[in-house]
Amino acid sequence: MSMFSKTIQSEIMIRPNASNFNGILSSLTEESLLELGRQIHSYVIRSEMSSNVSVETAIANMYVKCGWLEGARIVFDRMEERNAVVWTGLMVGYTEDEKLEEILELLDCANRAFESIDKPDSAAWTAIICGYAYHGNVFEALTLFKIMQNSGVKPNSITFIAVLAACSHSSLVTEGKQYLESMSKGGPTIDHYDCMIDEEAVFYRRMMPERNLRKEIGCSWITVKGKKHRFIVGDQHHSHIEHIYSKLKELSIFFRDAEDLFLTEEDALNGFPERKEQLLHHNERLTIAFGLISTPGDAPIVVFKNIRACNDCHEFAKHVYVVTGRAIVVRDVESTTPAQ
Repeated sequence: MSMFSKTIQSEIMIRPNASNFNGILSSLTEESLLELGRQIHSYVIRSEMSSNVSVETAIANMYVKCGWLEGARIVFDRMEERNAVVWTGLMVGYTEDEKLEEILELLDCANRAFESIDKPDSAAWTAIICGYAYHGNVFEALTLFKIMQNSGVKPNSITFIAVLAACSHSSLVTEGKQYLESMSKGGPTIDHYDCMIDEEAVFYRRMMPERNLRKEIGCSWITVKGKKHRFIVGDQHHSHIEHIYSKLKELSIFFRDAEDLFLTEEDALNGFPERKEQLLHHNERLTIAFGLISTPGDAPIVVFKNIRACNDCHEFAKHVYVVTGRAIVVRDVESTTPAQ
């Protein structure tokens, strides 16, 4: 209780508001902090913030991050209004815990919730289209997209990413091009083009099952205190993911004058600043960042990768060595490379 009292006094002062609560709750990301989170939740219930959507969302997501999914579901069920963040947070928690029945139930609830909205806005349409698209229900996703357009609601950038991804997964190359060309003001970004890269790839992907072949998902891992920590591109599921991305952003400040760190793939990426952000999310970089924040300062960071490491991430590792002095070794399927 003393820790909670100090937190109240130092962080949310005498008259707490939603921003104060959200700031504190977002920092509670480990199971060891669950009890503190429950105390803050109790305080919220007694305050005028108990029915604030953003605060309720922060509490539910805090319980997910601290590993108490039952508590997150209790908060979720009691919410009078649910936003996309709380739906996604609970879905991620169930996915990490491989709770298949709960996942299906939540998807069913999401569908019913959408159908209950009299006039869905762009966010509501996008959420349900993404849900169908990323779960392989391509026909439903594209049908909903057409209904969305016919209803007069304009799709946003994320809506088009879901639609293009659905087309890519089903080898609907012609339809995907048409959707890409239909994008109006602002135009496509690199994320949209990523969904359309290499039609040739679509051909080979369609052919692979016929030859009993499959593409292995690239991942990297590191062992810390006897436990293996695995990362994939753009990973959001690790319990320390916020600290990991924070470390990457911290490193990027030191690297901002070294353009080759981000763009070693010749000049083909010129004009696509989004590529820099994407490279920061490569699994090798996430693994190295986790190693930096979770191992002693004099210990080498040994990263394993199941496929060949890319040149960009090898350059990144060398820059990290220069800045931090930490020995970094990347072992992939072809070689063991010290980044020194």
